[in-house]
Amino acid sequence: MSLKQIPLRVIIKRNGFTYDGFLKNEKPEGYGKIFGKGIIYKGYWQNGLPNGYGIFTSKNFTYIGYWKDGKIVGEIPDFNTGINNDEEEVAGILTNMLGN
Repeated sequence: MSLKQIPLRVIIKRNGFTYDGFLKNEKPEGYGKIFGKGIIYKGYWQNGLPNGYGIFTSKNFTYIGYWKDGKIVGEIPDFNTGINNDEEEVAGILTNMLGN
């Protein structure tokens, strides 16, 4: 097993976001949080995507629940009118914050 395959806790700052959590194969894995630009996600990751229980918070929206392969599982709560958020954008923000 190479060092790249062992989950390591790191703090990475990139693209205006900070990720504090574990990496495996240079992707978020296990528990971690990412924050910046008014957005916070705290929860579980698998292969670089939110997977399992997590909390996503922005200025106008909070989602507390489960994720599968970077997407919200189950019913998506209503988003406030006038903000540009939907399930794909939320998942896109989370998967692209670190510029991978």
